[in-house]
Formats: sequence, C-alpha cells, structure tokens
Amino acid sequence: MKVNVGFSLVWAWVLLRSRVLTEPLSPVEFREPLTVNVTLLIESVGDPNPVTMDFELEIILQLYWHVKWELCAKYFNETFLAILLLKPPKANEYIQVPSTKVKYFWVPDLYYVEGKDVIPPSNINPPRSLLLYNNGENKDCRLVFKSKETVTVGCQFNFKMYPLDINVCYLNMRSFSYPTSRLRFKWLQSRGVLINPNIQTLVCQVQITSSEDFGEWYSLENEGNYDGVRVSFKFSRKLVNQLITTYIPSILLVLVGFSCFWMSVDAGGERITLTITTLLAVYTQITQVRLSIPPTSYLTNIDIWLFATLGFNLLSTLECALIQGIQFREHKENEAAKEVSGEDEAHEEQLKTMRGKHRGPLPFEGTEWEDQAGRSSLGRMYHSIKTRQTLLRRKEDQSFTEYCDGIGRNVLIGSFLVFFIGYVVYMVIVNATAS
Repeated sequence: MKVNVGFSLVWAWVLLRSRVLTEPLSPVEFREPLTVNVTLLIESVGDPNPVTMDFELEIILQLYWHVKWELCAKYFNETFLAILLLKPPKANEYIQVPSTKVKYFWVPDLYYVEGKDVIPPSNINPPRSLLLYNNGENKDCRLVFKSKETVTVGCQFNFKMYPLDINVCYLNMRSFSYPTSRLRFKWLQSRGVLINPNIQTLVCQVQITSSEDFGEWYSLENEGNYDGVRVSFKFSRKLVNQLITTYIPSILLVLVGFSCFWMSVDAGGERITLTITTLLAVYTQITQVRLSIPPTSYLTNIDIWLFATLGFNLLSTLECALIQGIQFREHKENEAAKEVSGEDEAHEEQLKTMRGKHRGPLPFEGTEWEDQAGRSSLGRMYHSIKTRQTLLRRKEDQSFTEYCDGIGRNVLIGSFLVFFIGYVVYMVIVNATAS
C-alpha cells in the first residue's frame, strides 16, 4: 500500500512537471495588452558586407514586464517548488532563475524582422537569465529577461554613390504571435538603446538611433497589426580606404602611362609596351573593385573613375601607335626629299650649261612651266609638306613627329586634369549634400 501511494505521488509530480514544461504560464490576456519594455545594449557593430548585403551586431537584450499576483502565486507554488525545487523569493526580494531553467517561464516572443541569423555565444550554456522580483503579497511581480546574442542583420544597400554611399539600415523587433491588442513593445524610458562608446568600425562610420514609429505589420490571419520597436543604423563609408586602395594607385598608373610622352619618339616599341602594361594594370584594378561589391545594373562613382582612367591609358596607347606611324611616314618623306634635292642640283648644273651655250637667260625661265618641268611629283609633295609644317608653327629644330607628339601629350594631360578637377568637385558636392 505504501508503495502504491509513493508511486502515485511520483507520478503526479511528473505530470505536473511535464504540464509546466510544455505549457509555461503566460501573462498575456485578451482584455488588455501586456506592455513589455525593451532595453538594447549594442556592444559592437560590424562593417557592412557589400557582397552578402548584411552586417553583424553584438547585443545584450533586456525585456521588462509585470504580471498580476494570481500568476505570481502560481509561479511561486508550482514552478519554483515543483519544477525548480527552489525556494520562492520573499516579499521585496528577487531570485535569479538559472539559464537552463528559463524555458519553464513564459518569455516574450520577440524576433528580429531583418535578422538573417541569431547566434548565442555558447550553445552549451547560453548567456541568458531571468530575474523575478516579488513586490509583496497581493501585488504584481516584475520579470527581467536578459540575453546576449550575435545578430546578422540584412540590409538592401545602394551602391550608386559608392564609395561615398550612405545607407540606412533598420533592425525592427516585434512579437511573432501576439498582435498589438495583446502585446506591445516599448523602449524603456531613458534606457532604450545603450551604445558602447568604444565601438570602432574599419570601413564605415555608423550613427545609431531608436524609434517606435515605423509602420505596421499584418499577419496572414488578419489578426491586426503588430507592435514593435526599431533601431536605425546610418552607415557612411570612410574615403581613406578607397584613396589608398583605388584612387591613388589609379592616378599613379595614369601618370606612368603618360610618362611615355617624355620618351624619345624613336623608342616607339618601348612606349607602346609601357602603355599596354599600364592598361592591363588598370583593367585588373577594375576587376578587383567589382569583385568587392555585388553586380549592379547601374554605374557607380568608382566605375566612372576607373573607366575614365582606363580610357586615358587607352588613348595613350593609341597616341603612341599613331606617332610611330607618323614617324615612319616622315622618314620616307625625308628620304624622298633627299632624292629630290639631288635631282634639283643636277637640274641646276644643266641650266648653267644651257645658259653658257645660249649666252643669256633661257626662254622658259621664270615661267610656271619651269617649276613644273624642273620639279618631279616627289619634289612637289616634299614642298607641300614643308609648307604645311610652316603653317603649324613648329620649332625649326623640331621634327614633324615630335611636334605631333607634343600636341597629343598636351591634349591628353590637359583632359585628364580637367576630368580630375571636375570629379573631385562633384564628389565634394555629393558628400556635402548627403551629409
């Protein structure tokens, strides 16, 4: 008989334990909504990942809510004594529930709308706790839930102004099951969002603000809107990193490509080799920059800069090839001019002989026929070249090839300076407007 009584008591204790285990006592009622105050301590903020379109947060979340005395008495009489085997807290005292026993209590089902992943620091012993304050008999009880988590927050970044892009991301927190008529979340007064003053980011500057007015969410069952709180993160990219890794190297590559203009025009092959090398280096840089951001259907500011530097290096290559062609043609014309000069000397000797025999000026001297008869077609071409060079006003000791190379050098360098100044002014205006 004693065995049966003992067995019945053990079985009743197991049933009670399983009931509380599977059905934690909920303070949510239909008559009036339960208000849960939220405090969020942001310990660190990671730099945005432009490829995966997210960033990481390390936070400590605290939730505060009050329950009526009837539920407090059930907590004290059932949960503490039958389940936790702990002595309930006395009046005006509190007790800390172990992290492994928090599952026996109802905790607000707060979830992160933009959260891609939520990871506790440890799965074996997750850092979370529940404090239960006993405000005295026939008074309500206050519960405080605290947990530490690493949240991966998704955000739709816009890279059109990259690397001066400014993106605003949101972390919205609300109840998953209870609409506003049953559960509300509010920031705790004066302690809503706490920020670690030692937060440092490598790539972006971040500004954090909190808000409770962010719109409404609707359930699939048309139960009504859901209440929640919001944290805003404004990321503005630091330009120093892009200056070191992108802008300064690309400027140096353009200058290296322009250095071919100070090489001798006779070194045509070396000049073209140098410009092609810088052209390939700029193309490699463009590929690396495009890998650091997701594929976009629009041009970013960094794309405009890089493709412009690629264009200037390409124009340098074409200019060197054109100058080499002009030099080859001028060399042939000079050889032809030497032949014409020899023919002119022979023609002059022939005229002297004919004047001696005729004893006076010849009948055709001073006429147009003399110029046409005395000069071959190559001679007339060389004469036209000389006339053209005189009209271009080049130096007397400068070849036509060197003169054309100087014009190309001045045009390309001047165009790059104009583009550089315009781009800098545009970036300064965009940065000032966005700020």
